[in-house]
Amino acid sequence: MKSAILFVLSVSLTFFSTLAVSADHAGHGGHSAVPCAAKQQGDQIVATTGIVESVDRAGGKVTITHDPIPSLNWPKMIMRFTAQADLLEDIKAGDKVRFDFRNQGSESVLLDIERIQ
Repeated sequence: MKSAILFVLSVSLTFFSTLAVSADHAGHGGHSAVPCAAKQQGDQIVATTGIVESVDRAGGKVTITHDPIPSLNWPKMIMRFTAQADLLEDIKAGDKVRFDFRNQGSESVLLDIERIQ
């Protein structure tokens, strides 16, 4: 009986100490449980190139097939970006562009865009 009680106590202490360490690390130094790379993506301004697929000036959206982005470990893909209408004035589907964006929450916000040859 004594060994059964010691076993249960040992397992309980191990379990609760693991929880305490996990909880402590999640709040350590003001950090959240979000991985560092994911947090940095929101702070980082990314510059890349791509081909414009569609432009919705009234809705403030542009869809671009962008080249791989090594700094984010992203492959070439099609993405929809939010943009101020004035940034999209001279842009049309089929244009090859160089652009800067930032991820803000669930949106990728276009900061600058220019046509290139």
